[in-house]
Amino acid sequence: MGTYHSIMGANAHPDVTSVGGVDIQDRWVGYSSEGPSILGMDPNKSDVAAYTHFIGSNVFGSNLPDDGTSTACPVAARCIATLRTNVPQQHVPPTQLRSDIERYARRPSGSTGWDPQLGHGVINPVPVGRQHGVIP
Repeated sequence: MGTYHSIMGANAHPDVTSVGGVDIQDRWVGYSSEGPSILGMDPNKSDVAAYTHFIGSNVFGSNLPDDGTSTACPVAARCIATLRTNVPQQHVPPTQLRSDIERYARRPSGSTGWDPQLGHGVINPVPVGRQHGVIP
């Protein structure tokens, strides 16, 4: 399942964080885009995965799980925004913060390196915060 080479356009740009989705058991959700990206852009996309398929907003009282990359992207964005709020770019430039996010991403399989479905792994902001002294 999935859509091979489906990361294109702005999502394939090296300055953009491309996010895939995993469920709460750390399994890649099969409809999430997967890399590598299109030719001529950064091939190692997506960058990280974030959680989707969980009961969250309960929008309109539906009691259905929030799902899709429409859920995974804001989860990743909030992690990054929280880190950036507490780790000013004067201390840690954007490229370094991104590198740390990728380095500390958790790989459910225990493997290392980039993966076409999970990118560098599931976003894991706590060790990044510890690295920069904002989480004890």
